[in-house]
Amino acid sequence: MKSHFNKWKVQYFLVLSVFVPFLIPLLSGKVIYWGTTSLQFIPWMSYAIDTISNGLVPLWNPYNGMGAPFLANYQTAVFYPLNWLLIPIYKLFDVPGLSIGLSIFVVVHLVIAAIGFSFVLKLMDRSHLAQFTGSFCWVFGGYIISRISFISMVWAFAWVSWIVYFILKLRENRSDNKIRTSIPLSFMILLQLLTGHAQTFSFTMGLGLLVLFIPLEPGLKENGKKFLVFIGSFFLAISVAAVQLLPTIEYLFFSQRSSEVGYEYASNFSFWPLRIVTILFGSFWGNPGLNRFFAGGTYWEDQIYFGVFSFVLVAILLTRLIFKGARKLFRKENQIIIFYLVLCFFSFLLALGKNSFLYPIFYNYFPGVRLFQGPSRFLVLFSFAFCILISYGFDYWEEKSFNPRKTGLLTASSVAILISSIIIYFSTPTLPTQIFISIWMTSVFLFLFSLITILKVLIEKKYTFIIKIFTIVLLLGDLVFLNFPYGHFITNEFYNTPNLIDSQSSAEKTVFIDSESENFLKFNKLYRFDRFQFLDSMQSKFPSYLPNGNLVFDRYRMLNNFDPFVPERYSLFMNWIAGLPFETQNKILSLVSVNERLNLDIDLPNGIGTFPINAKPLVQWYDCAQFESQDNILNKMLISSENRCVFIENPIYSAGKVVEDNGDSNILNYLIKENGTININYASKSNGWIVFRQTWYPGWEAIIDGIDKRDVQQVDFLFQGIYVPAGVHSLSIIYQPKSFLIGMWISLATLLLISVTVIIWIINKRK
Repeated sequence: MKSHFNKWKVQYFLVLSVFVPFLIPLLSGKVIYWGTTSLQFIPWMSYAIDTISNGLVPLWNPYNGMGAPFLANYQTAVFYPLNWLLIPIYKLFDVPGLSIGLSIFVVVHLVIAAIGFSFVLKLMDRSHLAQFTGSFCWVFGGYIISRISFISMVWAFAWVSWIVYFILKLRENRSDNKIRTSIPLSFMILLQLLTGHAQTFSFTMGLGLLVLFIPLEPGLKENGKKFLVFIGSFFLAISVAAVQLLPTIEYLFFSQRSSEVGYEYASNFSFWPLRIVTILFGSFWGNPGLNRFFAGGTYWEDQIYFGVFSFVLVAILLTRLIFKGARKLFRKENQIIIFYLVLCFFSFLLALGKNSFLYPIFYNYFPGVRLFQGPSRFLVLFSFAFCILISYGFDYWEEKSFNPRKTGLLTASSVAILISSIIIYFSTPTLPTQIFISIWMTSVFLFLFSLITILKVLIEKKYTFIIKIFTIVLLLGDLVFLNFPYGHFITNEFYNTPNLIDSQSSAEKTVFIDSESENFLKFNKLYRFDRFQFLDSMQSKFPSYLPNGNLVFDRYRMLNNFDPFVPERYSLFMNWIAGLPFETQNKILSLVSVNERLNLDIDLPNGIGTFPINAKPLVQWYDCAQFESQDNILNKMLISSENRCVFIENPIYSAGKVVEDNGDSNILNYLIKENGTININYASKSNGWIVFRQTWYPGWEAIIDGIDKRDVQQVDFLFQGIYVPAGVHSLSIIYQPKSFLIGMWISLATLLLISVTVIIWIINKRK
């Protein structure tokens, strides 16, 4: 038992250390809610689990954006295995239980990330204390701890260190049999693929290739084998994940990001240069969870505080390399240190985005970069490299006896900084207090570090271990105090009751909220970037009136959709509506079956009121079709919204198909089912068009009377239309995307091939 504990003691202490800071909010009934947790991930999971419980794959979301692909939305992570563990929790305890489970899972993923990083450091022959320190800094060092409300990023982050670990194992494996390494590597790549954050996955693969070959080792053939195993593991994971990836790739081609995002959009969330001071002075620009954040950029995107002690450890390591390691630069350890220093430098330059020369070069010459926004997310590479350097710095500090006189310079400097900042504080009281508090805290920690370093030399050797433990405790306390995500938690009652604007039946509602009102409610009232605290008690209920909030509790349709991917036509349609005058907007909203709009109203308790619209039904009949080019349809709809033909873009269906209006056509009834499927019964004396006000997308099929398949056409720019015969008939419109079916068969075939291979291997081994 003792030997087992000694073998895994770093990992045991990491589990304890990462969990303990979260025990107070979790045991007091608080859950993560801020930002995309309640605006996207809780609603998505709720809808996905309910759909799966009904025996269906959640392929389509009929409630947002007049319908949109759901499974193809990569961040829903429908096939991520760990998400499946939330299904029984949700079924037993509903949305409040789901929020508790999700909050616990966030901490679990931080633990997974920390343990993986400790194994990376173990392969690098770091001491136990260095493994623990570097691994804790990896999860509490600013990058991911400040993003815990971005669930898909946390899930993907958890597997970065594990992928690097197995790549390093592959690098060390010089035998011809590399299967034992390639299988777990492929499994880790698969898990990260299924977490739903493509940007983190791309960065991880880039980092993996770098650590596979740097420092470069001799032997072209051996390096070639390692590369082939890496590529094989990669494509094996891709094949298993095809059921998720093929629908996502199809969605990408039909989305507003089909080619690239513009430079201005891509360079959003570029690292604000002055934020660099927070690498040493953690709360220099404030903390939105504790008080107020008053710097440029956003708090979570640029957070890179690893603690004062960590910064000094890396500075000591760099000093050693410059002044004492020049003759030994080609030693393997120094090559590793230099590699991670270079990685820190270049990843930080990329994180600066539009504020540096390097990111524009990458944007112009590396097409994959154009698909993502947020250059500051290159900081995940910076964080990885910096935490490696922290562990090396700790081991060097632990082994080295520093001259007390030289260390005394740091002591004197810290006292000087403290005194001078106090003088400035009283002489210029207009400056924010948070600036001075951060300077004072850093000064105190610099003083403590210098004092500990001197004591380590002066005291007896048997007490040095206590000094080291005390050092780590101070480092952890510094990180937890400044980086803990205070404002991301709220009482679990938040998910008990929806904040309703009206009592109209959910089944009858189709709601629109203008972008100005939506953004004000999200980013100025509920989820402010400068402070995470609620402004008033009215906001302590779940905002079911916001896009995706309509997926929780009693679901209803919204024209709006809050999603990183939306169909390109939908995006253009919404931009067009946003530019119309109020009355003209209502005219178009009525045409597309929106019967209620929300607007800001400061005289109401919620700050938002309803405006009823006399809307046409969701399913409409048109006797004729008129061909128009894509560019002209919206304006034509504006000019002639009444008594018109439906506008189509396929000329085949307009020529010879137009029928005079005889006034006898009648849609009897319709029933909307899961995944956007709709069953319609109609009677008509003439041929005509049935238009369903749902977003057109590849994969929709129409079946008349259960036998006659018809194409679903794109009509009125965005919507679904079917040319139907006269008579009394039934019509079913069903979503059956080929991308999902092909992906499913590829995934199943790959899993079958893996199973057969494993069975054959086991049989041969027994022989």
